[in-house]
Amino acid sequence: MEMLGTNELGFSVARCRCDCGSESIVRAAELRSGHRRSCGCSSWKSKRQKRDAEVIGKTFSRLTVISEAGTDSSGYRLVNCECECGCKVKIRTCQMVAGDVQSCGCLQREKAMENLDKANIKAFKHGMSGTLTGQSWNCMMQRCYNPYSEIFHRYGAVGITACSFIKASPVNLAILIGNRPSQIMSLDRIENDKGYWCGGCEECLTNGRKINVRWATPSEQALNRDKKRFVEIDGVTKRASEWCEILNLPKGSKLIYTYPKANDQNL
Repeated sequence: MEMLGTNELGFSVARCRCDCGSESIVRAAELRSGHRRSCGCSSWKSKRQKRDAEVIGKTFSRLTVISEAGTDSSGYRLVNCECECGCKVKIRTCQMVAGDVQSCGCLQREKAMENLDKANIKAFKHGMSGTLTGQSWNCMMQRCYNPYSEIFHRYGAVGITACSFIKASPVNLAILIGNRPSQIMSLDRIENDKGYWCGGCEECLTNGRKINVRWATPSEQALNRDKKRFVEIDGVTKRASEWCEILNLPKGSKLIYTYPKANDQNL
């Protein structure tokens, strides 16, 4: 403690160092009377400990708190929770109490499926669910937004989605590039590492996107896909360039496609 004289109101003040390491200037009278015992950290710690104790056994949305789980690398308090679906997860107490996290992830997946069902119903109302254009649009929605789709990991999971205009309805897709010309044509992205964009909606204009969809023949699709190939080895799918680096092969080496247990895939 270091006495500093008086403040502008005439009160004697002192500079004090708290047990937590922080310094603060307080009235000497408050120190003598015992009204100030810390910089304020003791009150904050007691409130946090009380809050953490109160959440044990409680249910927040789909999560039931089982026990404390220490802290994460950022110092946030963690708790062990059991979701309604049976999964057990560790979650930050503050995120759970604030409602930012409501499940182990199952709630988000269910909402994605609901949104997809709504989109399919909307397509049906437009009378395009049985058309070639409607079928292509629905397949696009499945691979971009349905986490249960077999190829979702190569589309929606890596950020390949549709802009708001195309996503809204297959009618918009037909307005943009016309109806699907024939059975052999399919929906293709002009730039294979980007999403299905119209280039004209507010979302596309804000992000500087150009139109990135077309109807393409199988040969045109193949030429596009050759630009970025994926290879699956022992159940793990990565870009061919990544496998070449991992396996110490020259960049662009074709040996990656003959590697044992390799399964060549296209995005």
